[in-house]
Amino acid sequence: PVTAVADSAFSGNTTITSVKIPDSVTSIGSQSFYGCTSLTGVTLPQSLTSIGEAAFYGCTALTGLTIPETVASIGGYAFANCTALPEVVLPQAITALSECLFYGCTGLTQYTVPSQITSLGDGVFYGCSNLASLTLHEGITEIGQYAFANCSGLTSISLPGNITSINTGLFYGCSGLTAYTITDRITSIGEGAFYECTNLKELIIPETVTSIGNYAFSSCTSLTGIKLPSKVTTISDSLFNGCTGLTQFTIDN
Repeated sequence: PVTAVADSAFSGNTTITSVKIPDSVTSIGSQSFYGCTSLTGVTLPQSLTSIGEAAFYGCTALTGLTIPETVASIGGYAFANCTALPEVVLPQAITALSECLFYGCTGLTQYTVPSQITSLGDGVFYGCSNLASLTLHEGITEIGQYAFANCSGLTSISLPGNITSINTGLFYGCSGLTAYTITDRITSIGEGAFYECTNLKELIIPETVTSIGNYAFSSCTSLTGIKLPSKVTTISDSLFNGCTGLTQFTIDN
């Protein structure tokens, strides 16, 4: 019997509309259904244990996907650019959201990170422009670079208490944010963290922050005033580049 769907097995097939994978299959290979733009539904078997990297990348017509509880690993970009996919329920065995897992999933409007997830990979929600609600729980200990970049529909978000740094490009292009208060658990702000948050008018930085990366607030055109914490001793390259609305700037000590 067939035990695996090979890497790139149906990659680029734009005519296939539905697939039922037999019960003998335990793995779906990398890019196996990459760019199958007419694929609307896939039936996954209870024997399945792994889904490879970019397995369903660019399946723009895919409107639903039920992942069996037997699946223990899902590769990066697995559902990237599945623009019609409204949600994906992950099995309990999945404890980390892989790199760019939901990249460009514009059909995603709300998402609650499952309680067993402890890590969010780089760019996991990058370009989910219609994501209006994202709930993170306190058990999350790691959030990768650009995880929420270009999520322009987000108006607010709270980081878990275990997160002590705002990673590189974390809120890049989050134009829906109008105000943001950085909690006193944060000690560093990464490069380009708030780059092009064009509607961000108010940003409060606590005294716990000791370093701020290059371009962190670049092109925040609505930002009118900001105060840097006393422990920040260097104004990084292009920190306020393009901040055309900035009229007040305070440097302590």
